[in-house]
Amino acid sequence: MNYLNLYLMLNGAIAVGYIISRLILVNSFFINNNTQAQRLKFARFSLIASIALFLCIPKLLSWMPYSYHSTFVFEPVFGQKATGFIPDTIGVASDITSLSMLPSIEFILIGIFLIMVCFHLFGYLRGVMALSKLREKSFCLHKIKNIYILFNTDVKIPFCWSFVRKHYVVIPSSFLSKPEDLKIALRHELQHIRQNDSYWLHFIRLFKIIGFWNPFMGLWKNWLNELQEFSCDEALVLRHGMNPEIYAQCLINTASSSFRNEILLEVGVSMCGLSKSILARRINMLFNYKVLRNKKCSMIFACLALVFSLSSAAYALSPASGARPLTAQEVASLIKKSNLDQSFQIEATPEVVNEINNIRASKQARSFMRESLERMKKYQLVITAALDKKSMPSELLAIPLVESGYQPLNQSKNSVLAAGIWQIIPTTARNYGLVVDKERDDRMNTYLATNAALNYLNALYKQFNNWKLAVMAYEYGEDLIQNRVKENGSTDVKNLAHSANAPKNMKKFNAMFDASVIIIHNPALVS
Repeated sequence: MNYLNLYLMLNGAIAVGYIISRLILVNSFFINNNTQAQRLKFARFSLIASIALFLCIPKLLSWMPYSYHSTFVFEPVFGQKATGFIPDTIGVASDITSLSMLPSIEFILIGIFLIMVCFHLFGYLRGVMALSKLREKSFCLHKIKNIYILFNTDVKIPFCWSFVRKHYVVIPSSFLSKPEDLKIALRHELQHIRQNDSYWLHFIRLFKIIGFWNPFMGLWKNWLNELQEFSCDEALVLRHGMNPEIYAQCLINTASSSFRNEILLEVGVSMCGLSKSILARRINMLFNYKVLRNKKCSMIFACLALVFSLSSAAYALSPASGARPLTAQEVASLIKKSNLDQSFQIEATPEVVNEINNIRASKQARSFMRESLERMKKYQLVITAALDKKSMPSELLAIPLVESGYQPLNQSKNSVLAAGIWQIIPTTARNYGLVVDKERDDRMNTYLATNAALNYLNALYKQFNNWKLAVMAYEYGEDLIQNRVKENGSTDVKNLAHSANAPKNMKKFNAMFDASVIIIHNPALVS
C-alpha cells in the first residue's frame, strides 16, 4: 500500500468509525444499559479500533493466498534485439520540453498539504507554549504526587492539561474566596485527569493536524469532549456524592464568565469549554439521572458489533480486497471500456488473463507495476505528444513499461547492451542518429531516444502493416519476425506466438504487452 492509499485509508477509518459508533450508541438497548463512563470508553475504543482495522486488514489481505497465487515476478524484458532502417532524426518540439519542466499537479497538492499541516502544527505548538508561559505566571499552592495545583489571576475558567507524566490544574484566583466552588472545580479537574482526558486531548489534536481537512476529525473531537464532561459529572455526583444543585450552580456560575482563550483550550480540558446547549443537557442529566447498572455484557456486545461492522467496511473499501482473480469476461469488459486503438487486436486470452491475475496476486509484481506507472507520468507528456505528432497509437506507451519499467537503465543491466527507457541496443541507436560511445550515450536522453524508437517503430509498421507485428519485431528483430510470418503464412501475432518455431518467450512477451496496455488504461487493477 503506497503512502497516498495509507493516508486515505486513515481518513476513511476516522469517518466510518465515527458513523458506525454513533449508530451503535443511539440504539435504545445501549442507552438504557450503559453508563456515561462506559460510553466514553466505547467511543475511545471505536476510534482506536477504526484506525487499527482499516490499516491492518488491507495488509492481511495482501498476504492472503489465492488458489492461483505463485512466485511470479514481473520484470523488464531487456531483450530488444532489433536493427534496421536509418531515418532522419527528428527532435522533440521545444514547447513540449518546456511543458515537462512545469511542476506537476501532485507536487502542487503535496506542497499545499504540507503547508496546511505546518500551519496547524504551529497552532498546536503555540498552545503548548502558551500553557508553558501560563504555568510560569501561576502560583503553585499544592502538589499531589505529579499533579500541580496552580492559581492564576488571568484565568476565569478552571481547566487542566498534561505533559508526559506531569499534570497541571489551573484554578482562577477568584475561587480562593469561594470555598465550595473551589472544592468542586478541583474535584472536577482531578476527575478529568483520572479519566486520562488531558492525554486524549493531545492525541485528538495531533490527529487533527494530519486530517485537518476531514470534518469527521472535528466531530470526533466534539463528541469525545462531550462524553468526557458527562462522564466526569456522573462520577462526581453518583460516586463521590456531590450535591447536584450545588454542582449545577457552580457550572452555571463558571460558564457565565465571558473569558475564553481558544489557544489554551486547544490543549487543555476546561470545566465549561462546551456549548450552552450541552451545558443545559449536563445540568438536566444531574437532576434526571437514572442509576444504571454497569452491565459489561452490553458493552461487550457493542464492541463486537463495532468490530464486525468496521471489519466489513475496511474489507469493502480496501484496495487489497480487489486483488481477487479476474475472469475472462471481466478482462474483456475492461478491454471494451478502455477504447483501445482498433489497430491493436487485444483479446482476453487465457495468457493475458493469467498475466494480469499473476501481477495482481504477487506483492512484488503489483508494487513494481504501480511504481512503473508512477514513473511513466514523468515521460507521458513528451511521449504522447510525439505519438500524436506521428499519428501513432498511444498503446505504444506500454513498450517502455515492459522493456524497462520506465527506468532509464544503462547497458550494464542486460546482455544485449540495451539502454534507456526504450532499451535500444547500440546498433539500432546509431542507425537512427543517436551517439553511443564512451563519452556520450544519447539513449539515456529521453527526448532523443523517444524519437529514435518511434521512428524505428514507424518503419517496422510500414514493413508489416500491423502494429502488433511491429512491436514483436521491435523486441525480436524484423528479420526473425519476417521469416516466421513466411513460414506460418499468418500475420496474426497470437498464432505466431503459439507456433512451434516461435521465438523464445514470444507468447510470454505478447501476453505481458497486452496486459500492460490494459493496466495502463485501468491503473486501479494494481492499486
